[in-house]
Amino acid sequence: MNRLSEISPFIVMDIVKKSQKYKDAIHFEIGEPDLQPPKKVWDYAEKAVKD
Repeated sequence: MNRLSEISPFIVMDIVKKSQKYKDAIHFEIGEPDLQPPKKVWDYAEKAVKD
């Protein structure tokens, strides 16, 4: 048995349920957040792709 088989297929829903006790929880596990990464992250990613 591998570790992947030990993960519930509904792990995201488990996380969402557990996070309900935090009123200010920010959910990055569902959908795509509309937050832009800092410019230095973009610059680093661009450099990594070019190199």
